[in-house]
Amino acid sequence: MIALAHLAFMRQVRLGNEELFDWPDRMTTALRVKFGDAAPDLAARAGEGIQALLRSRTDLVQALAITQRSLLAGQAVDLDGFLATARRLESWVLKPLATAF
Repeated sequence: MIALAHLAFMRQVRLGNEELFDWPDRMTTALRVKFGDAAPDLAARAGEGIQALLRSRTDLVQALAITQRSLLAGQAVDLDGFLATARRLESWVLKPLATAF
């Protein structure tokens, strides 16, 4: 998810749009449609994986290495940039999603 957020953020910077800020509304709609009454609980817990990743430097480094060989191949993303994207994702997407219901 961090890799996708990074790509979306870079696109946002390049095009001057606010794509990442639309993610909470899109996710809220998708959760409601797909999971109905379970959606609020799922939304409230959506950030748990990112929070756990942010608590472990080892896991964060491993996640970056994996994404550098896949979705972020060819992108110049270092650990600081990856961490910054994770924090943007948490602040701009996951926290608003958690409070959307």
